[in-house]
Amino acid sequence: MKSSIITIAFIFFITLLSCDTNETEYLPDEKDVDLFTDRNSYMNLQDIAFKLCNNSHNNLSFLGCWFSNSPVIEIEKYKNEEWATHHFTICVEYSWHQLNSGQEIIDTIHSNWFDTGKYRLKCQLLENDSIESIVYSNVFAIENNIDINFSTDKTIYDPEEKIAVKFENNTSSGIRVNYCRLYNKERYENGMWDGMGGPPCPMDGSFIYIAPNHILRDTINSTWLENGKYRLVTFNLQMDSVNFFMYSNEFEITDSN
Repeated sequence: MKSSIITIAFIFFITLLSCDTNETEYLPDEKDVDLFTDRNSYMNLQDIAFKLCNNSHNNLSFLGCWFSNSPVIEIEKYKNEEWATHHFTICVEYSWHQLNSGQEIIDTIHSNWFDTGKYRLKCQLLENDSIESIVYSNVFAIENNIDINFSTDKTIYDPEEKIAVKFENNTSSGIRVNYCRLYNKERYENGMWDGMGGPPCPMDGSFIYIAPNHILRDTINSTWLENGKYRLVTFNLQMDSVNFFMYSNEFEITDSN
């Protein structure tokens, strides 16, 4: 009798550790599929890890970009007492990717897409090539914004004008940043932001440390930018063992003549 009780307790404990522990809402029918994040609350700019588990006996498919093996995740935010789309991944072409029975997919989302508030993830599934459904993750919170200001001195520049850049660390932690990758640019075209790399840099691979409550100031030439709308994006920022990236304000290059 005692050994039977121990065996039952062990099976129950193993069940709790499986993907089935997450409470998930499914539409239109409840399915044995889980989508959940690694935590229930995050600091802004912290990567959000999520897992999609197929615990059913059937092979399913998830919606993704044709070139990627990760699902397209829609981010919903709770505001005004209802859930609304906050961000959705735009693909040049979408396709269905197989999610086999017992398979799980682990990926991350950058929390640059978030401000403070409550969120959940949403993923579209397909069963038997005909029945579409939606799986939702647990609800999680973005609790605070990190006070970092990455900005240019103006919002409109002439093609030959220098752009003054300010990276202001108003936090109590130091930031380590790759100098050259501080100035990667994105151009706004056809309703989308397109990554275009950065200017040539002889210091590539060199890192700069921005102390707490300090400001990094620099200038870059706009000669490598054509007329249009832009923003700068940083990569490989590190603070308190957290990796993140950041966008500047938007600005325009326009010929005033």
